[in-house]
Amino acid sequence: MVPACGPRTATIAIVGEAPGEEEVRSGHPFVGPAGKVLNTALAQAGILREECYLTNVMKVRPPGNNFGAFYRDKHRRDPLPELQEGIAAVQQEMTEVKPHVIVLCGAEPLKAFTGLADIAGRRGYLIGSQWGKLLPTFHPATVLHATDDDPMGRSY
Repeated sequence: MVPACGPRTATIAIVGEAPGEEEVRSGHPFVGPAGKVLNTALAQAGILREECYLTNVMKVRPPGNNFGAFYRDKHRRDPLPELQEGIAAVQQEMTEVKPHVIVLCGAEPLKAFTGLADIAGRRGYLIGSQWGKLLPTFHPATVLHATDDDPMGRSY
């Protein structure tokens, strides 16, 4: 299990999908390769990582590092009870932290807070919510998988 980290008075919260291998090993979110990309992006924006609250929808690494394992169906429309609990827990975290902006890194955090799945179509647009302003964006790992042929890192 990888708990959240950062000040509970943070004005910026960053929500990912689930921890990766390095996050599990260290016990901290966003410390692997995607975390390094995130750190660079935060630094370029003049934001101190230490002032952000970092968490994930799921606090455990999915089997095979496949978030789809938390669903009953391959289309990811029917979440298993443990995912439903993870969504409720991360929403409760945001209720308690009360950040001004919640950066949703990837489709799963977007879905957890809005029920919407189109991260590409919503990226960069602020969405009002009961938890604060939601700012959907691609997960930092997307940069790691990007190629000249596909800058979004999709595999076909």
